[in-house]
Amino acid sequence: MNKFGERLKAAREAMGITSQAAAGRLVGLGGGAFGKIERGETARPNNWEKIAEAFGIPVDEADDLINQDAVASGKESKLSAPVAATRVTPRWKVRRTQPGTVPILGYAAAGDPDRFVMLNDVMGEAQVASTLAGTEGAYALYVYGPSMIPRYFPGELVFVHPRKPLTADCFCVVQIGDDPESPEGGYIKQFKSWNGDKLIVYQFNPKETIEFDASRVIDVHRIVGSGDD
Repeated sequence: MNKFGERLKAAREAMGITSQAAAGRLVGLGGGAFGKIERGETARPNNWEKIAEAFGIPVDEADDLINQDAVASGKESKLSAPVAATRVTPRWKVRRTQPGTVPILGYAAAGDPDRFVMLNDVMGEAQVASTLAGTEGAYALYVYGPSMIPRYFPGELVFVHPRKPLTADCFCVVQIGDDPESPEGGYIKQFKSWNGDKLIVYQFNPKETIEFDASRVIDVHRIVGSGDD
């Protein structure tokens, strides 16, 4: 049994649900499928957020447990890949903000509703999400365009962790450009995998798999929270 499975079993039992079949019905799964999740045989269920919420497990906690399980199983390294050999610290990363806040970057790109323009200068500050407390280089972005509805909506603020490992189906910010010091733009997408010289991501609206050439990808940063500004 893995960490998420243990937490899920404890939550189920605390709710007085004695069978995995009954628990599965709460989230649209059969008892066998639910049992595999509890035993750790299903490493990252596609509907893990729904499962966590149904059993009163905070989504951030569930995400952390699943990530720990991936690292322990050795699967993490197969999902993440370095993008560039050299990193230059963008100027915004060393800009001092108020305690307990992170810089808000980016503004909508003209003619492309889903793309935002990266900034070396910040456009504002946001109260830091709990998952980012003390994280150097953390930042926030407004969502532009409808491509990630219903996961993220235009005008919503997302919080980004620059060093948290990527895992399959996590949500991320893809920074693109030719100059690591000044990314020219970025997109919010769902990470799928690195496939040779391609970064594979997914969007919901319209449903589409997208490939970025690795030579144009400066970095990929994991989204760890969201909310209204």
